[in-house]
Amino acid sequence: MKGQLSYEYYLSIFIFVIFIIYIILQVVYTLPNYELKIKEQQLKSEAYQLSEMLVNDPGEPINWNITHVKRVGLSDETKNKTNLLSIQKIRNLSLYCSSNYQDLCDKLGIIDYQFALNITDVKTNSLLVNCHPPQIISRRQKERITRIAAINSTDYVEIILEVW
Repeated sequence: MKGQLSYEYYLSIFIFVIFIIYIILQVVYTLPNYELKIKEQQLKSEAYQLSEMLVNDPGEPINWNITHVKRVGLSDETKNKTNLLSIQKIRNLSLYCSSNYQDLCDKLGIIDYQFALNITDVKTNSLLVNCHPPQIISRRQKERITRIAAINSTDYVEIILEVW
């Protein structure tokens, strides 16, 4: 009986092949979902960083206007407080976005994605900034960050930033 193959050998080879096929199918199924979650987290991180830069950075120069700006930020440089925005900078941002969205993207360091920004006065429910691209390129993933910030001691704004 030496050199002959038995049914136990065939059975063990069959079970081994089934196990290997199962492992390969699990990897093929899990990998795209994992990559999608990674991209989603990267986009969420980019959206949060952008909102943080807009809210808590005064910009460059710190008293920028639409003709002289290197970096856009909305923080009120005179008070130097967290989440306190300058109403003049909000108006400048609205004018700047309506005149040149792509240049605004360059000033914010946005290269690989698009964004839309709405700033609404909570007290009067008036829209202060409605910034969006002239042509929207649709993507599967979209992240939205909502923040509340002060514009003076009694008024607050809601900032909605979408990134895709």
